[in-house]
Amino acid sequence: MNNEEQNIFLKKLGGIFLWCFLLTYALLIFSFVFYLTGAGWAYGIHSKLFGLSRHDFDVIYYSILAFTKICAIMFFLIPWISIKIVLRKK
Repeated sequence: MNNEEQNIFLKKLGGIFLWCFLLTYALLIFSFVFYLTGAGWAYGIHSKLFGLSRHDFDVIYYSILAFTKICAIMFFLIPWISIKIVLRKK
């Protein structure tokens, strides 16, 4: 693989990472809007199934959102930034 092929590959890979990051954040925004509008409905279902208190439900939901955000940053945004830095140095 020559230098030009590597640049093309890194640009495409960077594009994939960026799209993954943007789609993950869109999912986070959707999940947050759903939580704002339908939390009572979701809580009602989960409290019947698992016997959760409202506090437990909120903690679990926010933990999932935080975990998803951290994973999106670690696995998509940081590699995208790294690829951009490598491409600028070439």
